[in-house]
Amino acid sequence: MIVSVGRSPMRALGFALLAAPMILLAVDMAFAQRWFPAPETTEVVVARSTDAAGSTIDITEEQLTNDGHAQRRRDLMWSGALFAGGALGAAFSLRELFFPRRVIVADQRGLAVRIFGARKQPVRYSWVEIERIRSGVIEDQGGPVEVLSLRLADAVLLPERPTGAYVDPPWLHIVADDWDRPPHLIAPILEGWISGFGRAEQYE
Repeated sequence: MIVSVGRSPMRALGFALLAAPMILLAVDMAFAQRWFPAPETTEVVVARSTDAAGSTIDITEEQLTNDGHAQRRRDLMWSGALFAGGALGAAFSLRELFFPRRVIVADQRGLAVRIFGARKQPVRYSWVEIERIRSGVIEDQGGPVEVLSLRLADAVLLPERPTGAYVDPPWLHIVADDWDRPPHLIAPILEGWISGFGRAEQYE
């Protein structure tokens, strides 16, 4: 049996909801300017024509003022940044929705946990290296955070500066507030695996 936990799809949906208005605002700033104020312009005579009655008609067009050119450069810079951020957010949300990345995978070999970001390989512990697993809540700068806590058999197994966990020797507290299943449902299953492998080793 394999036990795996991914991130909640609500997190990916949140990124998608944030990315959509960023992209729309970027397009409006660069082209449409329906919601965002247009750069300052002035009417400039570009040609003159004479009608049949001999009257002179000025042909004008809107051109950017000096301040308008500066505003246009500012708008293009911000629209580029917004579009890039929105595109990255949309790409991340689509990947998480259709190809979710597992943050915890448990099998007969042990427990793999992703605590160093999406691009790093997960850290793997064998069952004999884990003494206990429990769920809980810890306080960080943003308030209470749900965690899955591993008590490791040796302090040298604790990772250095993880981005998705807190180190409190001999405990490793893995942040679990955005998982698709709460840690209090996962901890008893994994604790049972520890007990099972421990008994199996006693009879070897």
